[in-house]
Amino acid sequence: MPGFPSTIHPSTYLSSPIQCNLSAVSLINPPNYEALSYRWGDLKIRSTIQLENQDFSITTSLKEALVRLRDRTRPMKYWIDQIRINQGDSSEKNRQVPLMGEVYSKAGIVKAWLGEEAEEGEKAFRLSERCWELFKDELEELIIREYWRRVWMIREIGRARQCIVLSGPNKTDLKSLMAMSELIADFDGEFFQGVFDRGVSQFYQSIHSTRFLLSFNQASDWYIAVPNNPDVVTVETILGSTGHFGHTNPHDRIYGLLGVHVFREIST
Repeated sequence: MPGFPSTIHPSTYLSSPIQCNLSAVSLINPPNYEALSYRWGDLKIRSTIQLENQDFSITTSLKEALVRLRDRTRPMKYWIDQIRINQGDSSEKNRQVPLMGEVYSKAGIVKAWLGEEAEEGEKAFRLSERCWELFKDELEELIIREYWRRVWMIREIGRARQCIVLSGPNKTDLKSLMAMSELIADFDGEFFQGVFDRGVSQFYQSIHSTRFLLSFNQASDWYIAVPNNPDVVTVETILGSTGHFGHTNPHDRIYGLLGVHVFREIST
């Protein structure tokens, strides 16, 4: 039974210490909860929160996310890998990692944390919500974040019921953000080609990554509905389409796909 911080206590001040508790639940009939998708960041840069009234070390990247996710008035329930899984215990990781796909797919909302906003971050979110009022440069700033190249992202948000993207105090729905990205790509193909020709390929790869997530989500649903469909997405297709995703450890390339429904079914 995977557990998660059952309570992230509310606070009206960003500077207040983060306090949370753990509980164990069953994935068969879980309570309503949300899941966090994020980059761990530099493992050497650490911060401390209060977990079960004890000091608990996490990466500063996660601490920044928790500060923004914490509600002002009500407790919030989240599943967060860095808090839930003992990273120093290989046997526990081997038990928990295969369940992560199910954990994220059953979450009421998956929230994707990109990090604190950059100078143009707020404009990028307004662009997603108000279409053509702002320019593609602001959207580029949001999409070139390293977050979009994480192989773990496939499992965390690829099959999420709903995904909210956060950057600093701003947020938007993933589908809205991706629809805007595709619209600009189709409308201004010369811009994308120019970026690629100049060797700035990260933008192109980020667009490809996020588009793949949405297409994979649909393909995965089709596989579940028609398990004997010969045209289903294959392991080779998934590995080929995710070759440019980044990972800290080579094992993460496989770990990051273990929770993917299609990958799991074909592998057995």
